[in-house]
Amino acid sequence: MTNLLKQALLLRERPLIGCWTMFGSPLVAEAMAWCDYDLIVIDAEHTPLSAMGALQSLQAVAGTPCLPLLRLADDNQTMIKQFMDIGGNSLMVPMVDGADQARALVRSTRYAPEGNRGVAAMHRASRFGANSEYTANANNNVLLIAQVETPKAVEALDDILSVDGIDAAFVGPGDLSAAMGRMGQGASDDMLRIMEACAKRAHAAGKPIGALALNNDMAKRLVEMGFDMVPISNDIAMLTRAARATLEDIRGKQ
Repeated sequence: MTNLLKQALLLRERPLIGCWTMFGSPLVAEAMAWCDYDLIVIDAEHTPLSAMGALQSLQAVAGTPCLPLLRLADDNQTMIKQFMDIGGNSLMVPMVDGADQARALVRSTRYAPEGNRGVAAMHRASRFGANSEYTANANNNVLLIAQVETPKAVEALDDILSVDGIDAAFVGPGDLSAAMGRMGQGASDDMLRIMEACAKRAHAAGKPIGALALNNDMAKRLVEMGFDMVPISNDIAMLTRAARATLEDIRGKQ
């Protein structure tokens, strides 16, 4: 029942370097998970991934050393219940803009009396009933990460992190730069200064913070800034970048 990703992130012994899977394929997720990353983000926001698809990816990754983090589409309570019942105890939720939303999010991930998560006995998370202690321990094993993706969220970061049950923040540079009128400038120096300020505020609150690195240089800078979790790029980008480079190399030698 121990949530190893939560344990590693909260210990903050070293930055966790992650990958990101957007294909929605369990086979691709499994292949990525064998590449020695610390964690893999299974994306259900910008992909058509269903609860069944997420389940299959979790099953594929379970046999690897890589730790899974499910990124949900939003803070929908039904989706949260479904993804937790399939065994997703590490969740990242986009577009969390304030403390009230964060508190509601925490309640959705906890059984009563701490929250309002629906109760079922037979699901993958409880090993289909084989783990009789699941409901007693589930609340303590949730890793809940709030994404900071708007100027409003940046302003409210301290309040969001003060909510009991929000374990960490995660800055999304793509959405944040777009919301600030700087579309496509997520790796700019101005954006990195904003992200560094967020990291300092999170650490002052005693909580870890992560961010998506849009390229390798950005990943190194985020690590230098003290970010605790840095997923880099995604499987689609890695594949298409390699495919284009291969073609350019061949054509260049004709």
